[in-house]
Amino acid sequence: MAAHPPHSTPPAPSAPAVPRRTQAEALARARRRRFLAETALSLALPLVAWASGLTVQLAERFGATAAEPGWLRWVGTALLVGALLLAYRLCLLPLAYFAGYRLARRYGLATQTARGWAVDWLKVTALTLAFGVLLALLFYAVVAVGGVHWWWMYGLVLSVGVVLLTYVTPYLLLPLFYRLRPLEPGPLTARIEALFARAGVTAPPVAAIDLSARTTAANAAVIGLGRSRRVVLGDTLLREFSLDEIEAVVAHELGHHVRADIWRGIAVELGALWIGLGVAAGGLDPLFAAAGWGDWRAPAAFPLLVLLAEGLGLVALPLLNAFSRHVEQMADRYALALTRNPAAFVAALCRLEAQNLLEPEPPRWAELLLYTHPPLARRLRAAEQARHA
Repeated sequence: MAAHPPHSTPPAPSAPAVPRRTQAEALARARRRRFLAETALSLALPLVAWASGLTVQLAERFGATAAEPGWLRWVGTALLVGALLLAYRLCLLPLAYFAGYRLARRYGLATQTARGWAVDWLKVTALTLAFGVLLALLFYAVVAVGGVHWWWMYGLVLSVGVVLLTYVTPYLLLPLFYRLRPLEPGPLTARIEALFARAGVTAPPVAAIDLSARTTAANAAVIGLGRSRRVVLGDTLLREFSLDEIEAVVAHELGHHVRADIWRGIAVELGALWIGLGVAAGGLDPLFAAAGWGDWRAPAAFPLLVLLAEGLGLVALPLLNAFSRHVEQMADRYALALTRNPAAFVAALCRLEAQNLLEPEPPRWAELLLYTHPPLARRLRAAEQARHA
């Protein structure tokens, strides 16, 4: 397997005199600054769009007002939402490029050319516009026909959509960015088959994913639902990790599969979503009346709805992350119990720390807001305890 595909270039070399731990801590600080900047912009941009009168002007220009008849208003609403989402993406573009791509290049984690990164950005932007406009039109349609029942009707629409999207991701979305290929028969596939046999479960397909086209970082995941379920292993992991270390990683992902963690994650996220919709159903009318913002049902008020959704999302984020960290901790325990090889698990975590430039012990506030996995130092301590037990 080539170290770097033809359409990518080697990562920018990192200074050898700087220890990896020091680089990891500096990278983590930079990523935290990016998170804070993106959060501030995500809250400020909708407010500016509304306060400046921009959305009212665009609504009138595109015909997204009650004065327009039938389908013209729906077309105008789609144009309004699309224009606002595009403007949002463009405002965040410099931050995404300099604090995302260029930062990763500086630390030797990115293998893409700037052109390749730009193509990915355009793909993500197109998906954002398509899904954003569709969800907005469904929202306004449900509000129009549902009356006071709009919130649970929209909740049903979103619930079905989340499940369908999770199912089709391996078939439709992931191939837009990565190539999946079955693992070739050999010692690794034999180890994986034996691992699943010890677990006593039907093995979902295991595939390699070409992460090296974009990054030097190693990763693995369980994706999809039902027949679309896959365990995917980055080619960066397959190339750098030993068989014992790969087995430990696969056992962790198998823990997610056995414990139905994808379904549990969907249930928790949808629970938070339904709570948010219930709060909106009872609070939008009095809030807009008290603030003098007019009618929240008007498409011109779309940025304010986005702002409120962003705020509720930030409130829910620590709780959702806490659940995710618990799920990952249980998958670690499952892997340690199944493989009975804590030394390999420790070695795999140490290799991830070095290869992915992971900060072992982040500040507590960062863990609450940013970390879906337990900090690496905590995972290592748990694995070391299992090794000495």
